[in-house]
Amino acid sequence: MLTPKLSEALRAVPFLATLGITVEQAQAGEVVLRLPSNEGNRGHGGTLHTGALFSVGELAAGVALGTHPRLQGLQHLIRGTSVRYQRSSTADVTARAAITDELLETILKGVQDSGRAEVSVQVTLMDGHANDVAELLVRYLLKATT
Repeated sequence: MLTPKLSEALRAVPFLATLGITVEQAQAGEVVLRLPSNEGNRGHGGTLHTGALFSVGELAAGVALGTHPRLQGLQHLIRGTSVRYQRSSTADVTARAAITDELLETILKGVQDSGRAEVSVQVTLMDGHANDVAELLVRYLLKATT
């Protein structure tokens, strides 16, 4: 199962371990990560720090790409990230990212045609009451490594 292996990998990265990010759900090309609302992740106003929100969102996009079986062997380079913060949260937040069939086909076609593809992975961050907290678009350049 992907969830225990992914959880172990996240704990092995000191920065991620400091944030306390955990895996709620994981399957190939799709992930839900949880950012806890604890003292270390809150800003001066008592809500989750935007830097922590950004981190869990960007991580979710990378994990979704990295776990898709049809994208193995591609190098993922982040080109940029845009974020739209919608509301603050004092509760834990989940970050959800998935590689859709349409996005997968765009990537595969680009790599087949030119050895590379530029795509954006959408990530939605929500609090425990199903309120949107933030949205991220993480832009990647994916390149064939062989």
